[in-house]
Amino acid sequence: MLCDLCLVDVKVRLTHRSPLLAFCDAIMASVEATGAKPGSELSTECVECALNENRLDLLSHWISQDRSVKAQNLSRTSVSIYLC
Repeated sequence: MLCDLCLVDVKVRLTHRSPLLAFCDAIMASVEATGAKPGSELSTECVECALNENRLDLLSHWISQDRSVKAQNLSRTSVSIYLC
């Protein structure tokens, strides 16, 4: 039988960013220079990565700078993912 603590989903703030988050940040930072936004699948993956690492600051920056595809849809998706 599992204890109650085993069923709790805990978000952990890492002391450093993961390689995936570093990749996503680099992709989003290059949007202005390249003039090309990442596709919807990559954008969604980056949003989920930022949420998993509790980096709402990065997520809000990407959305406010219009660096991802369909920022409004992603913000709705990210809110629903975050609230689950």
